[in-house]
Parts: sequence; C-alpha cells; structure tokens
Amino acid sequence: MNGFSLKNAIFMAVLYGLFASACTADNLDAVSSEPVMEQSRPRQAAAQTVSVKLTDYVTTSGTITIDGGGIGSTRNGAYVIYKVSVAETGVYDAFLLFGSKYDGSSLAVDMDVDADVLASRPTESQLTQTVSNTGSWTPSRRYTFRSFYLRADSTYYLRLTFLQKESGRWVGNVSQFGLQWSSNQDAKAAVPVDVTADEGYTLYAIDGNDRQTIYPFWLAWAWSPNYIEVKDNAFEFYYNQAALDADNRRERRGCELTCPFKTTSEGWYGFRIFLPEEGFPKTLSGSIFCQMFNCGDRNSWAGHLSLNKQNVVLSYRNALVDPTTRTVGKVEWGRWTKVVVYFRVGRNRKGCIRVWLGEEVNEDAPKVTANNINFGFGEWVDDTHLNGEVSEANEKADYIGCKFGLYVSSGGDRTIRFDDIKALEGNPEGAFSIVCPPSDDIDTGIRDIRM
Repeated sequence: MNGFSLKNAIFMAVLYGLFASACTADNLDAVSSEPVMEQSRPRQAAAQTVSVKLTDYVTTSGTITIDGGGIGSTRNGAYVIYKVSVAETGVYDAFLLFGSKYDGSSLAVDMDVDADVLASRPTESQLTQTVSNTGSWTPSRRYTFRSFYLRADSTYYLRLTFLQKESGRWVGNVSQFGLQWSSNQDAKAAVPVDVTADEGYTLYAIDGNDRQTIYPFWLAWAWSPNYIEVKDNAFEFYYNQAALDADNRRERRGCELTCPFKTTSEGWYGFRIFLPEEGFPKTLSGSIFCQMFNCGDRNSWAGHLSLNKQNVVLSYRNALVDPTTRTVGKVEWGRWTKVVVYFRVGRNRKGCIRVWLGEEVNEDAPKVTANNINFGFGEWVDDTHLNGEVSEANEKADYIGCKFGLYVSSGGDRTIRFDDIKALEGNPEGAFSIVCPPSDDIDTGIRDIRM
C-alpha cells in the first residue's frame, strides 16, 4: 500500500511504541488528536470500546485498498462503511490511527442508521478534521473525532471518508478505527444518530441549541461563498448574488438543507425563521425558503413557501405548470417567527395543504387552508398515495422530500436564520405538537451579519 508493507510497518510501530505528538493547532476545535499512550485518558472497559475489523466492511467507494494490514492507497473522496453496535447507551468518540507523507489531507467520520443514506450523504465540515503529515505511511498518530450519542443494541453504520486538497496525491493510511466510550457524557455535545422519535413515526430534527452540526440533515446546495453554518444557537444561511451572476448554475442559486425525509402521502414541517434588518432587504421578492420537493419521474418542486417583500406566499402544483399561489401572511423583521406546514398529496381534488405562521400559532386556526386540491405528481397508487416502489412498470420512485433554506435567482445578497427544524413523515396523532417550535423565549443570535 503506497509502496510499503503496511502490515509489517504497523507491527514494528506497535512493538516499539513509535507514536507521534498531538495534532497541530490548525485542527478543528471540536476534534483532537493525541498520542496513543496518553496517560491522562481514563481507562475504559473493553465492552465500551468498539474496534472494527477493517476487512469486515459493508461497502467502499473510490480508490481505496483494504486488507489484513489496514486501509491504504486512498485517494480524495474514497470511503468505507462499517456496521457497528454498542453494549451501553451513551456518548462515544470515534477514533483512528493514521499516517501520511503528504500535507493537505483530512478525514471525515459520520454515522447513520441506514447504510444507503450514509453512502449518499455528502461529508459535513463539522465532522471533518485536518490530519497531519506524519512523515511516514505507517499509521502512528491517533485522532479523536466528534462524539456520537448511541443506543445499546441498535445497529449503526460508521463511515470513514478520505479527502485530499491536491489532485493526484495519496491521502494516507489507517490501521485502527472504532468507537470509544467518551470521558464527556454530555449528550448535547454529541451527534444523535437515531432519528426515530417514537414508535410509529420518524422525525428528522435539528436544534441550534443542542448541537454544532446539521446532522441528520446535509447540504443540498451551498457552494462557496454561499454557506450554511451553525452560529449563535441557530443555523445561518447566506446567499451571494455576485457568485451566481458570474457562474449561473443551479448549485449557486442559494443554500439549502435536506435529509432522508420521504413520504408518499402526508407530512409535516415545523421551524423558526429570523430575518435580520441588516441582512435581508425588505424589498426583495422570490426568496424560496421551504420546499415540498417532488422526487421521481419529473423531479421538481410540488410546493414551496417564499418571501415576496414582507409577505409569505404558498405555491403548489400538480405538474410542471404555473402554480396556484396563496398569501399566508406578513413576517416581521428582527423577530423569530414560527412556521408549521401540513400537506397531503392528492389527485382528483384529494390533496390538502395547511400553513401556520406567527409567534403564536393554534392548530385549529391555520393561516391558509387549501382543501380539495390536486397536489403532487408522478405515478399514483391511488388518489392520495404516490407510487414510491420501483418496479418494471414504475422505473422511478415518486415521493415528497424536503428542503429548507434559500433558493434564489436574483435580487442581491441575503442572510436568513433557521432554528428548531423538524420534518415528520406521515400524520401521527399529535403531529402538530411534535413539529411546532416551542414557545420559550430565545436569543435571536443575530450578530455581525455578513452584508
């Protein structure tokens, strides 16, 4: 691997204890590397450490080699996924042993309960760490990554992705990889991998107060200088007009989050938005900030909410045609505003959409109710269910997915913040209360808004 016998080199490194010093100062604050024999680390029970057998992987992608000596011959974008479980519920740190002769490498460690979702999800900056040039391909430096909150006896998937800034360079080699019981058992500081909130429904949720990552969401689009960042207990979305004017591609038309949310019938969204006085001009129109995206045969939006000056507008359609629009209400700048959306797809006038807007929302009093509508498109099972199953007669699964953030084509720079984002599949009992943001007073968190 990379011109040397990794297996023999690892044996010699372990035999003589050739372990490197701690990571350099340019590593992310949220992650760290340390010598393998660090004496200050508390001794852990064997049952609380999960060391994966590197050859027992679920799947790989890209240029990568895995054998009894470890992981090597890695190029930019290569990854490997393992199946893991833990014996005790709690917070676990991901760790690995790494070596490289090149600068410019980084590694990303991510987890999910679905291997296919994990394989398709882009790497996230908050789960990525710069790794040092150790001067040797022999893995000798231990790195500890962001913590994950895991439940006992559940099945998880653990992905390691290799990244390199310079084209044509190898990334590096790994000889150990796994999870270890964390000395910090504060669950709020960890990434919660399970997304099922309760028996009978699946909820995808992120709260800026509880975490510093966007998991289980990921970036649908956010090409620099556009960005989505966790800031001041909220999620900040920034759109740059000059970048789109210079390079008119879809990937530059805003910045959006998505997640594995899929429904072929009903669904709920809930979130807060904040429009800063200095960061979001009141004269702009056409700022789409929430989408009910129709995946499948036609792969386009079926409905969305947009800001037209100070009005929130609902748009929906049943094909790639001009939509029906309804004004939901006005939004105030400089204040957090709750938004709740319920929808049911339907043909033959069986569809329905309801939208709630404002600081005080009541389930019995939506701002807009659109009943008896045609909403959603693709192949249908019946009048209220899209065909989400692939078959000879249905080559593509049809379903509604979600997007949150900014989709913009003109008008200038803008910044918006989101918090308490939730996407609920189906329509279980108490769904409104599940997705509706809490009424507690919160800090706006808007400071030093980029103009």
